[in-house]
Amino acid sequence: MYGFKRDLEIHNLIGAEIIQIRLGLCDVQFNFDSGHVFSAEGLVEVLQKETLIAYWNAEIGWSDLSFQSLLNSGVKEYKVLSNRLLELRLKEDLFLHFHDDSEHYECLHIHPEGIIA
Repeated sequence: MYGFKRDLEIHNLIGAEIIQIRLGLCDVQFNFDSGHVFSAEGLVEVLQKETLIAYWNAEIGWSDLSFQSLLNSGVKEYKVLSNRLLELRLKEDLFLHFHDDSEHYECLHIHPEGIIA
């Protein structure tokens, strides 16, 4: 809805590992050992190098069980590729893409200390 700002500050996420992936009725949540929680309601893609290996959306859930390779993956860097796309680069050439693909609601909520309102 509002997109990702180019100056998004989540540097304290660098080095954090994904320790849990939770599924809700309309979202998927990524819990990091740093306490961060990413709650996504828009399209989420998992890529290995440049190959799409799995994706999640609210209509179908996960397309493939390959998303499990994200567990225990540490964040090497993040980039705002556009105002509609946030990328997390993880270990072993894994990439996690969060899409802001709705004009009506927020597609990603980033909770820096695990607090979900």
